[in-house]
Amino acid sequence: MSEAGETGARSSVRWRRAAQGALLVVGVAVAVLVVWVLGPGAKWWLVHVDGVKVGEKGGLAGKDLADALDTVRGRAMAIATGLLAAVAIYYTASNATSARRSAQAAIAGVEAVRHSAQATERAQLRTFEHSEQAQRRTHELTEQGQRTDRFTAAVAQLGDSSPAVQLGGAHALAGLADDAPTREFRQTCIDVLCAFLRLPYEPDPGNEPAEDQDPAQHAQARAAYRALRVVRHTVIRIIANHLRVGAQVSWHRHAIDFTDVVFDGGNVWFAARFGGGTVDFRLARFGDSTVNFMGAQFEGASVEFYRAGGQRPEGLPDGMADHLS
Repeated sequence: MSEAGETGARSSVRWRRAAQGALLVVGVAVAVLVVWVLGPGAKWWLVHVDGVKVGEKGGLAGKDLADALDTVRGRAMAIATGLLAAVAIYYTASNATSARRSAQAAIAGVEAVRHSAQATERAQLRTFEHSEQAQRRTHELTEQGQRTDRFTAAVAQLGDSSPAVQLGGAHALAGLADDAPTREFRQTCIDVLCAFLRLPYEPDPGNEPAEDQDPAQHAQARAAYRALRVVRHTVIRIIANHLRVGAQVSWHRHAIDFTDVVFDGGNVWFAARFGGGTVDFRLARFGDSTVNFMGAQFEGASVEFYRAGGQRPEGLPDGMADHLS
């Protein structure tokens, strides 16, 4: 090698060593700064550099202060990481051995990134699944709440003093039963409709007032009776239609409790299907010969007519009709 070349090489070595020394000094300074910022210096930095009030009235305190200090420390770490990366790049470019080690570290870093990416992907997938489950649960709870509100409103309507409102409540309960997500909820709606029919029911006051009865009072009682009779017949018809063969939504496998219910008309039980559930007509009173069970099916059902009274309905099997009083 020529003298000029040797001089240049020595100069290059001296420059490289000087640069390395400078980098070392900078690295030490940065390290000291980072350590300081990570410690008590974070608060100083937050106040004097970022201009944030701390500890005074209106200043940061508690969790907000801790979060702000963590942010300052994070920035310090980011800066330190960037400077250290620059130093690593310089040493990699100036030293073959360092370059080889850096390459190996880079490969390890790639693997770490890949593993991190895979872990992140798995975490995101779990988060998505949990989010989807949470959304589904929220939707279910919302539907359940709406269903409960509808049920409460329908029961209140059925218990109203106005026949028109009662009719609305009966149809609302029937709709809830048809849309019920569970068998239990449908049974609850059916039970309420049956319970309405089991409420005390004043007999027909007749077309003429009784002796010494005020005609106006008789007319009022007659109108109230006829209005309630319409509501009751509607409820009976709703239940019977859901028991009929070919019903869009069948209730024939549910329990129907007509204990002590008065049936004073309505040829509604024809072609009804009693099967798989319990239908109780005990102590029921049939007060009109138009009530009949022509074409009704009694297959696999527990149907009880014990001590049911009044006029004998048409179409009942002999074994069941024998229990009528």
